[in-house]
Amino acid sequence: MLYINAVRELPSGDDVKLFSVPSGKQGECFVYLRTGPSWTDENGKRHNSRESIGKTVTVMTETGEKKTVFHPNENYFRHFREPLPSGAVLRGSGRPPVTPEKPAEYEKAEEGSVLSMGYGIASALTEAHGPDRAMQALAVASFYARD
Repeated sequence: MLYINAVRELPSGDDVKLFSVPSGKQGECFVYLRTGPSWTDENGKRHNSRESIGKTVTVMTETGEKKTVFHPNENYFRHFREPLPSGAVLRGSGRPPVTPEKPAEYEKAEEGSVLSMGYGIASALTEAHGPDRAMQALAVASFYARD
């Protein structure tokens, strides 16, 4: 998990070897720390022992200039023996984590409204794609919708 409200300087020193890999988004790079020696496999491809320690992000300051900041992850805090920040805002890859309190839109609907909605969807799918494809789509949807 990435600590997005924790900002640190990029680690430096003789024993610290860093790699930067673009993330695919403008101004973002993943930062890796070399943790062991590099080697060449039987196909001649070089490999490195490395561990992700965070991400650099380019942000705009109040004065309008661009600044690159480093957001560490758990590996950074473990490797550099720093305590984890308290009250931190975490961001992981993919979907955000489910919170214990579900928002109102996730509450269970009345059974009648679900059935009537399902009938409308089933008839629309049958009209658009035929009965076989409609049943396949509804089967997949019901598989993912079950509790």
